[in-house]
Amino acid sequence: MDPNFKVVIGVQTGMLLGGIAVWFGTFSNSSNFSVEKSENIQKQISNLVRHANMPIAIENFNCDSIIQAGMKQTVGNVVASMMSSNLTTIRNRQSFDCIENTCSLSISDCKPWQASECSQRFLTYEIDKQQNVKHSTFSCIDVP
Repeated sequence: MDPNFKVVIGVQTGMLLGGIAVWFGTFSNSSNFSVEKSENIQKQISNLVRHANMPIAIENFNCDSIIQAGMKQTVGNVVASMMSSNLTTIRNRQSFDCIENTCSLSISDCKPWQASECSQRFLTYEIDKQQNVKHSTFSCIDVP
């Protein structure tokens, strides 16, 4: 048997096994994360949407496309813009997390030709020790 043929088969087998290992590692990590945190995240997002009509102060609002669309500067309109973007484009990545007393809902939009520079929108706010939202801390930030 030709030695080059053995090398080609060996490389292809290694690539196949490596791909399976990466897929398995990604699948196992993503399913564990969603099981462990989903209940807490659901409670926090439920708490957030209760404040949908809450206006965001002009000095904390830097999401120009919402204003250009003629929408009011409210928590609900920011969340709606993120959900709409997430539903219409499969490239978007939406995330939510609370670290200590600051929570953040974000969405990123990466174009196919962009390797690392993506535009992002953040809705951030603070909570107190009883997990109540501090109304004056809402902010919306677009990062180009």
